[in-house]
Parts: sequence; C-alpha cells; structure tokens
Amino acid sequence: MKKSFFLFFSFLLISAIAFSASPVLSASATQPVYPGTSKPYLNITSGSGKTSYVSSSLNDPTDPAVVYGIYFTITNSPTSITFTSNKTSVLPNANISFVESGGVYILKITPIAVGYATVSIVATNGDGSSSTYKVAYAVSASSAYPYNTIWSANMADASGATSIDDNYMFACDDETNILRLYSRKNSGIDLYNVNIQSAVGASEECDLEGSSLNVKYNTEKRIYWVGSLGNSKSGNLKPNRDRVIATDVSGTGANSVLSVRSYSTKFRAALITWGQSQNWNFSASAAEGKIPKLLDGFNVEGLTVTHGGDTGYIGFRAPCVPIKGTAPTASNRKYAIVAPVTNFETIMNATGPLVTGTPSISEPILFDLDGFGIRSIERVGTNLYLIVAGLFTGGGTPVVYLWDGKTHATPGTNPITITSSFSKLTKLNLPGLDQLAQVSANGDADGHPEALVAEQVGEIIYIHLICDNGTVNYYADADGTEAKGLSNLPYRKFRYDNFVYDQTNYTTNCPNNIIKFSANNTPGNTYQWQINTGNGYTDLSNSSIYAGTTTDTLRLINAPTSMTGYLYRCEITNGGTVTYSNENTLRFKAYWVGGISNAWEISGNWGCGILPDQNTDVIINAGMPVLSSNATIRSVSANPYTSVKINSSYKLTILH
Repeated sequence: MKKSFFLFFSFLLISAIAFSASPVLSASATQPVYPGTSKPYLNITSGSGKTSYVSSSLNDPTDPAVVYGIYFTITNSPTSITFTSNKTSVLPNANISFVESGGVYILKITPIAVGYATVSIVATNGDGSSSTYKVAYAVSASSAYPYNTIWSANMADASGATSIDDNYMFACDDETNILRLYSRKNSGIDLYNVNIQSAVGASEECDLEGSSLNVKYNTEKRIYWVGSLGNSKSGNLKPNRDRVIATDVSGTGANSVLSVRSYSTKFRAALITWGQSQNWNFSASAAEGKIPKLLDGFNVEGLTVTHGGDTGYIGFRAPCVPIKGTAPTASNRKYAIVAPVTNFETIMNATGPLVTGTPSISEPILFDLDGFGIRSIERVGTNLYLIVAGLFTGGGTPVVYLWDGKTHATPGTNPITITSSFSKLTKLNLPGLDQLAQVSANGDADGHPEALVAEQVGEIIYIHLICDNGTVNYYADADGTEAKGLSNLPYRKFRYDNFVYDQTNYTTNCPNNIIKFSANNTPGNTYQWQINTGNGYTDLSNSSIYAGTTTDTLRLINAPTSMTGYLYRCEITNGGTVTYSNENTLRFKAYWVGGISNAWEISGNWGCGILPDQNTDVIINAGMPVLSSNATIRSVSANPYTSVKINSSYKLTILH
C-alpha cells in the first residue's frame, strides 16, 4: 500500500512540475551561415534571456536578418508567443515574422526607416511563467543602388583591402591593428579576424591605409599592408605608424587565415630623404607638429605591387607637389605622387619579423588629378592601374581614374594627365559613384572610398570600391554618434560598392545623352567626320542628330538605338596630308543598377532610365533583375556574381 501511494504521489509531483515548468526561448547556437561554410552572417548570442545586436540597411537585398532570419528554439510548450517592436516607426510589428520550421523558429525582420528598434520575443505558459529574448536592431539608410552595395559589419573605418578569390577579401581599418576576412557577395560580419599588433612590434594602432597582393614571393599567398607613415591628426609623431607589413595566407576561401611574416620601419625615413632629393622639402611636411592631412602634409594611403613583381608603388594622399626640382609654393602644389620602391618585395621577403633592408626608390611618378591626392591604387590585369583620388582633407566627391601603367622616360618632370601623349589616364564615369558619400556626424558629406579590389574579364573591369565610413552617423543619433564610436561592434560597418567599366571602343552613353567622338587630339587644318552604315564611308553634315561634323569632336544628340553598329571616323587634313582618326563603333549599353527594385520592366532600375531594346547591349554588374514580360535585347554581359531570373511563361530573346 505504501509503495503504490509513493508511485502515485511521484506521478502527481512529476505532472505538477511539467505543468508549471517555464518555457525556455533560446537563440540557437547554430545560425544561418555563409554559403559553403560553418560561419554565421550575424553575431547572435546563443541562449535565453539574452540580447543580440544586429545592423541593417534599408532595401539591402543580402541583409541576413531579412533573407535568412535568426534561429530560435523553444522548449516546454508555451501557450503563447509574442514578438513586438518598441519603435514601430522604424520596425512595424507587421514586418516581424516568427515562424516554426522543422522544430526551429525563424525570426525575420524588415525595417522601414532609419533608427533603432528592439524586438522582444516572449514565450509564455498558462501559469504566467515566461522566457524573453531581445534583438536590438540598428537601421541605416538605403544605398542609392541597393543591388550594387554590400554592408560589412564589425568595422567602420575600412582603409585597405585585398581579394583572395572571387568570394572573399581581407580588409584593414585605420583605427585598430585587426585584419578581417569578409565576404564579397553578402552583407554580414567578418568570418575571421586577427590582431597583429604585438607581431609587428606596435604598442598602438599603426593607421593601416593600404594593401596589395604579392607577385614575386609566395605567389598570391602574401598580402602587404602599409601604415600612413605620418603624424597624428594633431601633428604628434607616431612611430607605430611607420610600418610596412607582410602577412602570409594559409588555407583557402572562408578558411583563410593570416600570419605576420615580416615588418619594416625603414620606409618613412627613406621616403622623407627621397622627397628631399626632389627639392620638395618632405622634412618639413613630416616634421613634429605638422598635421598630415594638409596639402603640404605627409600621409601615405596607396600601395600596389607591379605586374613584374618586386617594385611597390606607394601613393601619397599628401603632399601634392610641383614637378621634380621645383621648390613647392602655395600655388604650385598640383601633382599627386607615386613613389616606386624597386626592391619592395625583396625587403619584405627577408627573414623576419623585423627586417632591416633600405628601400630603394626610383624616379617619382606624378599625376594631375585636379589637385586631389591618392587614396588608393590597385593594379588590375597585367599593366592597368585604378586610382581613387580624393581631397587631402577628406570628404568631397570621389573620383576614379584608370591608368595604362606607362610613364615618360623622366616621369618626375613629365606628369601624367588625361591628355598625355605617352600615357593614357582616363577619368571614369561610374554611375552612382557620387552617391557613396553619406552624412557624417558633423553634417559633412563623408565616407570616401579608401580601398578597392578589381578584376578584369576581357575588356570589362569590375571595380569594387570600399569606403571608410567611420565618421558617418548611420542611425540618425541625436548626439551625432560616429560609426567608429558605437559601443556595439555589430553596429559598425562599411560599404562595398560594385561598378563596371567597359574598355571597348564603344560608345556606352545613353541614347538620350549627348554622345561624343574625338579625333584623339590630332592637330589638323580641317576636320570632316564620316559615317559608314554598311556601304562605305560618306561625309556627315550637321543635322538634328549631328553637330561638330567639321571639328575635332563629333556630337550625337538623341541618337536612336536603331543606329547601333554605325561606324564613325574623322578625316584630318594637315598641310595637304590626309589621315584618319580611330574608327568608332556606336553601341547603346544599358547598365543594370536596381535603384528601385529588381523588376526588369521599371526604367528607373536601368542606368539610362530607359528600358533596353533589341538594339541595346545589357550589362549586369550586380544584383539579380527579374523579368516578368517578353523582352528582346542585342546582347547581355553579366558579372560572374550576378544572374537574371526569368519568370515562367516569359522569354528573353538575345540576338547576338
């Protein structure tokens, strides 16, 4: 009798415990991960009763919290689950979903405005016991072209980057000595990071500003990094910034890690001596008390290794200088500087960690960048170089140049300009480039590109610009908090924007723009533009479409796309000698920008604001346009990272 009672009492006790046990709502230790990896997009604190911090950008098509969500588990069968936003003007409750799938609850969040909102998820039992988890969400403004922008979190002051493959890159910032591995295709946190401070003998930040993949040693498995080599913003000497560093890459893809091979503290002194020898008074520019970000300051930001290897090009943000041998004045500081260090890789390949080789620096290469300095320089392909130019003070509208790598025999006295006969320097028209600047905490437009990675596929160059967004007030904080000062690391982020440049001798302008063909600055007594529509060349006359038919520049005004494929050349007569300009092929190209949505049929999603037709070559640099109609185009060229989705029952006809 006692035994039976005991068993019965135990059953009642166990039942009472089961009935009154509190539910347990927990963020899962397993969260959505980057493709093909075990590494999560977001930094989610697992367990119950916690708070995780997540950043988002409006309209970001790769926003992990929108696309994949955050995973939770719930035990002890709650009778109700609620999820609410504490600021519905930023995140309405209707834009929160919490759906169970296969035993996992998935939280997805789609914000509508800039600011902060905290989502509280509460699981409650019938007796009132409950379990809560919070997601503190910070929302920044949309990119002008969301399908071209990736937002990389846990770091705001991106200042240098080098890609290791199509999917991943290593990046540095100028506020810490931490190097981070990021996805090049998806928004989210870094997949790996390492603090190299002690390995390079530093006691504070090295102000890392540029990086480059190696060429000569440990091929494509070494990344070089350069500090600013300058003073602090108040002019104090900063020996820790006198660092050039070599790191070796182990592993591949998402499993890549870095280790310091060597570092040098010889470059600042060598460059100052070199600048003195050019009569540019670098000693004064780098002297204690001198602010680095002045026209006559001293501040390095660009680094790339040349195609043949060993030589490293070091680009100066400041100073700008006159030609070699001319003493600088307030009015003649016109040219940006590249210093070619001819034994760069040899120095850095010596047995480390601290190497002692003296940099050997050859003739300066000068560029006329309209008074701007060099914020980044990157070799692309064999001998081409991309240069990001910017104000020595910071801010301003960014400019990107493409240089063919050629120099004059005496480059220090023959600066490279956009009209140089010995070298080609092209100022690129990249749609959306002027949209990269965002509002800083002080109200200025800031967020200038400071790094880039690029690939060349045939005549197409894919350009990926990386911005230092450290001073941006992302979340409209009333106190003007800068991104780099945010206490929650996941709220800090920088932007990675995709652009495309077509080098072919085609006109890529929009049909509703003025299209120009040039006689290549060839001098002549007379000029006569000619056209070939398929039956040989004939002379042109001015009309409603053509202007300047007898000048060195032909203009086409509102040319219809039906003229695609027409050939143009200029007959140049000079002293009785007749020559012809290069032949120009008229093509109309529509660049996908996805500025409004992913709908092919919306003209605002195309760079020209005009839908492509059967005479148009389509270029898709980033994003995934979705076709929901029948369409015909001349051709299509897509970045390897993009695609086109054609909904059922519709057809895309490609003529070439």
